[in-house]
Amino acid sequence: KYQMKAGLRYEYTDNAGDFASGTVKVKNSYHNLFPSFVIATIFDNYSNLKLSYSKRLQRPGLYNLDPFEDARDPNNISKGNPYLSPELSQTVDFAYGKFAEKKSYNVSLYYKYTDKVMQQITNVDSGVFITTFENIGNNDNIGLNIYGQVEWWDSLTIRGSGNVYYLDQRGINPNTNELLSNSDIPFIDHIQYNIYGSAELKLGKGFSAWLFGNFNSRELTLQGKVPSFTFMGVGLMKEIWKKKGTIGIQIYNPFNEY
Repeated sequence: KYQMKAGLRYEYTDNAGDFASGTVKVKNSYHNLFPSFVIATIFDNYSNLKLSYSKRLQRPGLYNLDPFEDARDPNNISKGNPYLSPELSQTVDFAYGKFAEKKSYNVSLYYKYTDKVMQQITNVDSGVFITTFENIGNNDNIGLNIYGQVEWWDSLTIRGSGNVYYLDQRGINPNTNELLSNSDIPFIDHIQYNIYGSAELKLGKGFSAWLFGNFNSRELTLQGKVPSFTFMGVGLMKEIWKKKGTIGIQIYNPFNEY
């Protein structure tokens, strides 16, 4: 059995800002078309094979756009860029998935091209380091993503995922016209990954406990690397109001020292 779906979406974005503390006025608008399609083969054993294409947009957040200068350290100034454009990515994905009552998994091989990549960039002016955000270039990702979920005894659900990919980046520093690239670094430095796992246990009478953990490898940028990091949490929840609400306690990164 074969299935095919295709779509086209149009979006218009209008950003405007007027800052009371100065004369800066911002006007930034853009139009975008987003095509997509999926071709799938459905098998009798609750599994499927899919080939898909999609185009997506990642808008800058308020933190990225805010031009206010953080000058608490006069030698290291940071600020946003109100004229940022959104990132535009195109992805081709080839995936196999299987779904059953108690377990499911999905394996996908993908290629992703991103244009107008937003990154922090630092320039030096008269001995002062100035950090802001720029649409600095583009990158290519080729990766493998694996996701799985299994349920035991109708009370325990375990989920896990892993993503490993090769990243290559190119760009130009708009302030200095310096050509930036990481194509000449060792192959292993292009490999990045993240791992996620979680477990939820139903304890009865509306109580449940959960925990999760996430690890991200160091992130490659056009000016260096962002260190790896780990994030984890545990919690205890109780359903109230006939399952219309929950209350609970949650603890994040309990083993970190600050």
